[in-house]
Amino acid sequence: MCRACGTVLTPPPHKSKKIDISFAVTIQQLAQSFDEALLVTGDSDFVPLLKLLRETLGRKVIIAAFREAISYEMRINSDEIIELDSRVGEFCH
Repeated sequence: MCRACGTVLTPPPHKSKKIDISFAVTIQQLAQSFDEALLVTGDSDFVPLLKLLRETLGRKVIIAAFREAISYEMRINSDEIIELDSRVGEFCH
């Protein structure tokens, strides 16, 4: 819930799309041009991408998502977690 306006916020249900694969391929192609990656998702489908970025390419991986949406696999395969639940007031008007 937003402390500023009282709006109840719930994460949308995950919908599997082909965009996941396209996104992962694009990130792999661009990986040489960045040191850190911020992914706004908790979807464990991206764990192989996280492992590639961290273990193979040595990139820092930060995950931002609502607490309930962050899978255990994402938590253990990232360098930093930003839980949006406690920060929702920063985004809500």
